[in-house]
Amino acid sequence: LSVNYVFNESGDYMIEATVLSNLWECVGTESISVEVYPTPFLDIESNVISGCSPLEVSFTNQSTDADFWVWGFGDQTPNEVISEPSHIFLNNTYNQQTFTVQLDALTLNGCSSTINLSIEVMPEPTASFEIDDELLCGLPSYVSVYNTTDGAQAFSWTLNGQDEGGAFEPVFELNQYGQLSIELLATNTYSCTSYATEFIEVFEYPEPQIM
Repeated sequence: LSVNYVFNESGDYMIEATVLSNLWECVGTESISVEVYPTPFLDIESNVISGCSPLEVSFTNQSTDADFWVWGFGDQTPNEVISEPSHIFLNNTYNQQTFTVQLDALTLNGCSSTINLSIEVMPEPTASFEIDDELLCGLPSYVSVYNTTDGAQAFSWTLNGQDEGGAFEPVFELNQYGQLSIELLATNTYSCTSYATEFIEVFEYPEPQIM
């Protein structure tokens, strides 16, 4: 005769078996002690659950009854075996990606628990452009840009900090001498952004002196 019983709480238990003989009406008893080890209780949070790549996420671990931790981040990077890791998630595609973070908690007695957490990572555009001439002479001067941005749908240009609109490939009119900066802010459909900056320099024409 076997009996199955589920212990819902950890602790020390005394199990007593009593056997009655139907023939002789004799009673036999035997006791054994059973120790039930606690199973880790998992409670984790992240400081963010979504964002643009590269996304740095810090994890808070308020779990109890565990001695070892193994974190997997769902992105082919090595597991980490600390209690509260930080991790940088990269999305090198053009679409949103979901990374499943898995925590395995274990005890010295071999008890374990597992919990999962999802992190949404949006792609980051790569802003870049080229200019047709970095050294110019005289005022006004004009410079054209060639937009080589990848993965963006909206563009915002500034010339020395002044707004120059959102054309794809504008032509800038320069009205001052010296070094000037052209900056591009590129934005994709997920509102993720990227910056690129190039510098140009405008010189005065030399004045010939004939004597």
